[in-house]
Amino acid sequence: MVTGKGIFLDIVSFLLDSPRLIQKQSHVIKLHQQILSHGLLHGSSISGDTFHMFQRSALVLEVGQVQNEGQRILSFPSRKATREVKDYSQPSWLTDSVELDFNTWIVENFQELNDSISIAVVFYKNFSAFLPERFLAQYGYGYGSILHRGLDMEYQLHSRIVAVAVQTGQRIVGARSSRLKVKARLAHLNHTVNRQIMWNISCGLADFSQGNVQFSMEGCQPIQTGNYSLCQCNHVGTYAVLLTTYAQPDELQFQDGFEVIAGIGCALCAFFVFLTFFILLVLWRKISGAITALKIQEYYPYVISLIQFFLLAAFSMQLCVGLTVYMEFVDMKGVRYPELKLATMGWGE
Repeated sequence: MVTGKGIFLDIVSFLLDSPRLIQKQSHVIKLHQQILSHGLLHGSSISGDTFHMFQRSALVLEVGQVQNEGQRILSFPSRKATREVKDYSQPSWLTDSVELDFNTWIVENFQELNDSISIAVVFYKNFSAFLPERFLAQYGYGYGSILHRGLDMEYQLHSRIVAVAVQTGQRIVGARSSRLKVKARLAHLNHTVNRQIMWNISCGLADFSQGNVQFSMEGCQPIQTGNYSLCQCNHVGTYAVLLTTYAQPDELQFQDGFEVIAGIGCALCAFFVFLTFFILLVLWRKISGAITALKIQEYYPYVISLIQFFLLAAFSMQLCVGLTVYMEFVDMKGVRYPELKLATMGWGE
């Protein structure tokens, strides 16, 4: 069993050390899930309250089993874990740690089931090499139950990847539970950060449901302490520290400006429409002949021009928003004063 485990981890470590060998995110996700499944399987086969640690150049896997009922607090990597080799020194890149605080009654009737709890914790060295440098997701913003339209938020990885899996019997624990707390202490990576963007430290939980890697900020609270972040989460999963661009006040003002312009344009259009009906109602009785009707029509082009101008100014804002997003992701060195030209085009249309 140990030999088979060692061969499996040797192959996995070789693949993770060679990012060019795996081109698709779906294959990386399957490999990650196989590591956790293999770790849980090995953890269920060892004796209770014992942990084994497997060190490779690309990852460190620690597996074990808990049988005693009650509240437990476990720290990983554990100094008490049994290792494959006599060298008890940890890899120099392993600077992260995980604390798992849980009650053995994670599921109902745990005592009656008489099942042990298997745990697998994986510390990756370079899992981020298989992921994009930047991610883009859409999130809503608002207060209380009022949720406004989604905002495009850019984020990037700012730590190594750490994964925790817990299984009791044949059931893998993943749902939120008040009896389970995970504290992941993750070291920040020295990324070259674009200082023009107001970055925020967040904790992300990986989501593999769409066949690729996305991160959700729900269920985890970050606490930044120097070059580390402490991610406090209420369910197990795959964790990382993220640099995120939330809807900062400047961005909100930027979007509110578009909404104000569109609102003013539509309001003025409605005003001129009502003004046109009002003029027709007032002057209807005074129209005594064709000559008077022709005189009234002299004002028609001016009113229609104003209505069309404000309508175009309002509805062309969506095009301006799209061009603004394009300018954020494409380096347009050959264009001088892009903001001024974009504003001129928006009003000119």
